[in-house]
Amino acid sequence: MFMEIISKKQYDYPIEKTRIWNQETFQPLSDLKLSLRLDDGHMIECAYFRMIMDGREEQHACISTQVGCRYGCRFCTSGRNGFLRNLSKKEMREELEALLYAGKVDKFDCLLFMGIGEPLENYGVVVGFIKDLIEKNDLYSGLRKIALATIGIPDLLEELSEEKLPIDIWISLHASSDRKRKKIMPFASRYSIANILKAAENYYLKTKRFVWINYMLFVGFNNLEEDAQKIAKLLAGKKDIFKFIITEPNNDLDGFRRAVYSDLLEFENKLRKYGVQNEIVRFMTAGKDIGAGCGEFIFMPKRQ
Repeated sequence: MFMEIISKKQYDYPIEKTRIWNQETFQPLSDLKLSLRLDDGHMIECAYFRMIMDGREEQHACISTQVGCRYGCRFCTSGRNGFLRNLSKKEMREELEALLYAGKVDKFDCLLFMGIGEPLENYGVVVGFIKDLIEKNDLYSGLRKIALATIGIPDLLEELSEEKLPIDIWISLHASSDRKRKKIMPFASRYSIANILKAAENYYLKTKRFVWINYMLFVGFNNLEEDAQKIAKLLAGKKDIFKFIITEPNNDLDGFRRAVYSDLLEFENKLRKYGVQNEIVRFMTAGKDIGAGCGEFIFMPKRQ
């Protein structure tokens, strides 16, 4: 029996709301978020996204890997109560089982390690769990690659590249320079953008798996001409290595406006103007209607 389900939120997309998504990377059909109570009383969250991709219906699951997060990114709710511990393989399996049960599906076609926590900080458990999932073939169909989001920890990216697992990497960049990144991702500033992208490039060269650079857009902060110029320099000569995702935020950044779709288009035009040849995806985050979008997962400490 899986861990206790505390709350369940579900959203079915009306057809008129999905038209613009259908012109992009995928068309969402429904979202579901679960709040789960662990054995020690703490609460985490996970989500199930039902969508159409490449003309077929797919089932995607997004799970947490830690109880809380130590990084404290200013636009993310997951780290506001700090970090307590890593999740076990059993707990991550129970997240998937709970989602399968609540969503009434047999297997997931894509697994996203993008919930609460930094997956690479729970390296041995996460990698071991992925290996178990692939070997057992009971919760994961293997139709689409597993994806893992990270702030970018160079030595662990290098280690992961040696595992030769079917994992795509999402690098949470969100700024064009170390100076700006430190303002919104203070703990992440221990790793320079140059070192992160070098490790990510090596990951691609060793595995041939997709590396996505995730860039959450805040108007007036990281969408300026100077930002587009710096991003163009970072991506120069690497059009086959990195894919660039411009993301709509789900949470606020003090003093700046969250980007909307027209802002994504405008920033893409700036990037092209400065010579970016990489594939660019405008990603309108799924899950926002149930609080399961990027940066919205909540970790609640147990009551004392």
